[in-house]
Amino acid sequence: MKYGILKFLEDRETGEKFNVVVFEERNNPTSPDSKEIVSGYLKSPNGSKWYPIIDELPIFVPNAIVFYKDFFEKYSDKLPPICFSAPEVQKYNNIQLRVQKGFAHEWTKFTKMLGYHDREPFEIVGLDIKKDFNNKYIFDGGCGYGRHSYAIMESGETKNSEALVCDISAAVWSAKKNLSHRGDVHIIQADLTNLQVKSNFFDFVYTLGVLQHTPDPHYTFMQLSSLAKEGGQLETGVYEIKHPLGHFVERILRRVTTKLPEKWLWTLSYLSIIPNFMFYKLGFQHIPGLNQLIRVLIRTNPNWKCSQVDTYDWYMAPYQRRYKVGTTESWFLEAGYQNLIRDKLGYGCVLGQKSSGAPETRNIMMQEVPKEFDGITLFS
Repeated sequence: MKYGILKFLEDRETGEKFNVVVFEERNNPTSPDSKEIVSGYLKSPNGSKWYPIIDELPIFVPNAIVFYKDFFEKYSDKLPPICFSAPEVQKYNNIQLRVQKGFAHEWTKFTKMLGYHDREPFEIVGLDIKKDFNNKYIFDGGCGYGRHSYAIMESGETKNSEALVCDISAAVWSAKKNLSHRGDVHIIQADLTNLQVKSNFFDFVYTLGVLQHTPDPHYTFMQLSSLAKEGGQLETGVYEIKHPLGHFVERILRRVTTKLPEKWLWTLSYLSIIPNFMFYKLGFQHIPGLNQLIRVLIRTNPNWKCSQVDTYDWYMAPYQRRYKVGTTESWFLEAGYQNLIRDKLGYGCVLGQKSSGAPETRNIMMQEVPKEFDGITLFS
């Protein structure tokens, strides 16, 4: 953990900076401080919460002990009492453990940088990746293996900027492999619904293909909208309703696929190669109706491997929603954003700018996960 990350973080309960307890440091020539914390913990000013620093990454998820038992055992004589009770950890596991395991499996299996495809979400809303990311603080919500941040920070033109990238899962370790060589990138494992990150601070905030997989997407959106400063920008990308029949079939399939072990589903997702081949090589993309049906049953992509990976994503995530066109824009307006731009390719990406006098959106109530949400797809 580079010391420079502390300017991004704050204890959400008190709104104050964390205290840092260091167990081990190492020299890091890429860090502005020339040092990096290998292990230790961040402690809230009032002492009510603390979060481990494990192998250079701050871990903010409440169930960290589930994944990092070795750390807790190694430093048991130095760590404070665990601040999340067993019932709290179990409740969190019930809501997010499948999400964490599923996306960790995905983004440790697939870590290839895709060049244009990694830049495309920004370019389709009018951003120039070589000019529009200079002198900015950037937040990447749901980074996976870090491909979009890599596209921005490795463009060769981004100067005097720093990025804080975040994922709920162990995909952060893939992101670390791809991004840790940069002194201007910081990585955390955290839940977007409970970020220990400063509000009204970032110049550019984005989350792509993530909101629909959170328990309460509207709530998560509002949390992210609070991070941008006045005049800052927010970009989101969500799944949208495209073909009612296809979505009906999708709902039926997901009742089964969301219960399968990740390894099984990963293998089954290779079946997407067949309709993806038919779509691009046999001309099915030009047949009305069939075109849309295939595109909602699998994630089509000229790169067959990308199709397989994204199809796994669709059928693994326990939470999945699809939205009517215009829903995202209504959220932007509610959060006090203006100058909205929607992509013209139908990817569901929207870019907005935070206006002066935008309302405080961080303290709204999160909705309980719907009881009927049993791995199906909900529509809004």
